[in-house]
Amino acid sequence: MADEGSGSVVVSAPMALVWSIAVEVEDYPRWAGDVKSVTVTQRDAEGRPAQAKFSVGGFGLTTNYEVAYTYDEPNSFSWRLVSSNEIRHMDGEYRFSDRGDCTVEVTYRLGVDLKIPMIGMLKKRAQKTIIHHALEGLRREAEQRSS
Repeated sequence: MADEGSGSVVVSAPMALVWSIAVEVEDYPRWAGDVKSVTVTQRDAEGRPAQAKFSVGGFGLTTNYEVAYTYDEPNSFSWRLVSSNEIRHMDGEYRFSDRGDCTVEVTYRLGVDLKIPMIGMLKKRAQKTIIHHALEGLRREAEQRSS
């Protein structure tokens, strides 16, 4: 069974900018914490990533996986696991809500089930770290580009 977590943050930047930064997955290593590398392996008809391979480090481990994306622009985009040696199941979503005052509420949800056993406390800590990096990194990047 996948462990799921989520979080939200308010970003002081235009919706279009926040969206464009979030879908630029190749740039995640610059701002998304433990993401070491991202390679887009397929693009959709609009040029957005359709599939991408990730290498992510944390807690002394490196995990490699490939995900496929689905878009509901500009409201959300989601991903699901295509392949990994370390992960059994993964899906997630960025959801964007324009607050009408040049701010955007961003919600990030992630569900993961690892193939390797991990103590529950460590799973929760890793999950919180991933969610924090995904939200705070996006917020900082968008606000910096917006100013």
